[in-house]
Amino acid sequence: MKQIPVKQKLPLFLIILFAPLLAQALADSVFNFPGKEISTIDKKYNALNDRLEKQLAKTLAHFAKQEKKIQKKLVAKDSSAIALFASSHQQYEQLQQQLKNPLKGKRVANYIPGLDSLQTASKFLQQSGILKNDKLGEVRQLSNDLQKLEGSLYSAEQIEVFIKQRKALLTSQLEKFGMTKELTSLKKQVYYYRQQIEEYKNLFHDQKKLEEKALATLRELPAFQSFMQKNSYLAQLFPSSNGAGTGDPATAIAGLQTRASVQSILQERLGATSLPSPGNTSAAAVNPLDESMQMAQQQLNTLKDKVNKLGGANSDLDMPDFKPKTQKTKTFLQRLEPGIIIQSSGSSKFLPGILDLGLSLGYKLSDKSTVGLKAAWKSGLGHPIKDIHFSSEGVNMGAFIDIKIKKSWWLSGGGEYNYLQSFKSLQELHANVKVWQQSALLGISKKVKASRRSRNVQLLYDFLWKREVPAAQPLKFRVGVGL
Repeated sequence: MKQIPVKQKLPLFLIILFAPLLAQALADSVFNFPGKEISTIDKKYNALNDRLEKQLAKTLAHFAKQEKKIQKKLVAKDSSAIALFASSHQQYEQLQQQLKNPLKGKRVANYIPGLDSLQTASKFLQQSGILKNDKLGEVRQLSNDLQKLEGSLYSAEQIEVFIKQRKALLTSQLEKFGMTKELTSLKKQVYYYRQQIEEYKNLFHDQKKLEEKALATLRELPAFQSFMQKNSYLAQLFPSSNGAGTGDPATAIAGLQTRASVQSILQERLGATSLPSPGNTSAAAVNPLDESMQMAQQQLNTLKDKVNKLGGANSDLDMPDFKPKTQKTKTFLQRLEPGIIIQSSGSSKFLPGILDLGLSLGYKLSDKSTVGLKAAWKSGLGHPIKDIHFSSEGVNMGAFIDIKIKKSWWLSGGGEYNYLQSFKSLQELHANVKVWQQSALLGISKKVKASRRSRNVQLLYDFLWKREVPAAQPLKFRVGVGL
């Protein structure tokens, strides 16, 4: 058989004929994102939108109810105050209707990178043709739900503007008649509303693995990079002539200095040989401003966090004249604190060495108090210790409460039920109810935050230790690890 020389090129008509197929195959090999995962992302943000809409409707109704109470008290003191509430009822109704029908295409005032990335990615997937038809429907649904969610966030900002106006309007009247209680309550509602909305927006900053996987795969495509630079919301906020971020002096925003002019000034005044640029990475090693710029960036990030806590960039930064409760705006799941409990006790004349392994689930009532439930399995370690073997020697169940004393020190207490007999099945625990013994515990805890997990060391005294048969140890030392 005659072999084709390596240097011989394919005919031009074959390249033209198979180019679309090769491009499609290459795109499918680069981006192979299962429709099931697209559906999972869509369900997540659809559920988030439903939760946000319910929260906004509930908050708006609460504001309307509170304003009616204020209206009744103000009119009783000054009949002319009725003019302040002439159109408020209609405004509340309009906002409620807007919540039921979110406005699509509206952009939130604060830029949310996560939301922008997902929306731009969904547009790219619909227009690029790199997905199969059976997945396009799910991508379109995701795009619609993201637009609906941004519409809800836009409504949330409109509600914030409205309640700020109502607060400014009513404050002078409340101060005039000395209604400090109502004024403080109004300020708290406005503050906590801002915090609640920031909690929802922050969910986009904490991208989960599923979204990161999709975006990381897309970012590898040059076509998506170009699409992102031209069609993202950020590109609309800061347009450039070619979308690559270089900028054209003709289209530059008036009053802003160019990179070249800033670099020239710094070189002249500070003697820097060069500044790092996209095409000059070696200059970064000799740039004396690197360390200062990093420190400045850290300070800016810290300041940005403080600004967000006080209401965000689009809000008036009113310093609260009360101590905010940071847990008030948290969801039920965000207040939960799961953990692992480990406790050991030495062997005695009657009992082998025992290791308690358990789980706890706390609920933060506030920053200074937590209540919860726990359960542990008592494993025998053998008697004496050289004869190690594991056995089921009992069960521990109970409730606990932690109250903060100072800094990382807490007052801990609770009640427990202990099953102190060997068992082989759970039916024995239910059958021998009289065997269960009680414990009343009180002591101190030291909570330390290490990395993302918390460590909890407890020393507790059991006031009922003498009632246990055989008698247990009065002091209990426990170590807990947050999940």
